[in-house]
Amino acid sequence: MKPKQEKLILDPNFSFVLQKDVYAYYPTPWHYHPEYELVLVVKSTGKRIVGNHEENFSDGDLVFMGPNLPHWYQNDPIYHQGNTKLTAEAIVIHFNEDFLGKDFFNAPEMADIRGLFKKSTYGLKILGKTRQKVALMMNEMFALSGYRRILHLLDVLEILALSEE
Repeated sequence: MKPKQEKLILDPNFSFVLQKDVYAYYPTPWHYHPEYELVLVVKSTGKRIVGNHEENFSDGDLVFMGPNLPHWYQNDPIYHQGNTKLTAEAIVIHFNEDFLGKDFFNAPEMADIRGLFKKSTYGLKILGKTRQKVALMMNEMFALSGYRRILHLLDVLEILALSEE
């Protein structure tokens, strides 16, 4: 099956996308896009395919994916049976590598984050205390605006870059 190129709509009032999705089941097909993507499964179960890796997911699953990496979240069959008590919820962040300017991440101080970006080519599953901390920070971002939201995202990227989890 060939992945579909997805065109994400970026709000011109923001430099990156932060959204909370709530569905009966995840509707996205096998797809890819040029943006980086950080996905926190808040509530849901199923199978995740990232690149050529297939794995089950559940509440709290956290994955960081690089640009143009095909991926798909498929909920368990029970989500497709019209049970209104089940929901598939996620917090998703999308951003382009140049969302802070063409050369921002080329600065010497950004070396660790550039390393994270390179590792994300195949997708990264985030575990342990790093997962817990980043999940909390992603939730906190909804209460932030302006440069504080950007700084919070940079903090998330640094935590991911420095983590062994």
